[in-house]
Amino acid sequence: MKLNIQSPAGQVQIWIFQAIEQINQANPGFIEQMPLFNPGLFEPYVFSLDQANKQYYTGLQVVQDPGVPVVATGPCS
Repeated sequence: MKLNIQSPAGQVQIWIFQAIEQINQANPGFIEQMPLFNPGLFEPYVFSLDQANKQYYTGLQVVQDPGVPVVATGPCS
């Protein structure tokens, strides 16, 4: 999830992950290399994602091209 924060220094966007501890263990130094992924960037606040509802969707676009009878067909997931 992307979070917009308005601070005296200006507006900053940070990313919040549900399992940041596991991500950091699998990739040591991850937060230090990418400070916008640091949930404690704005002390004394620490941001966390407790729950996220997953929603699956498919994007489909239809375009008419008289010169091409079929461009592609197949299942979308």
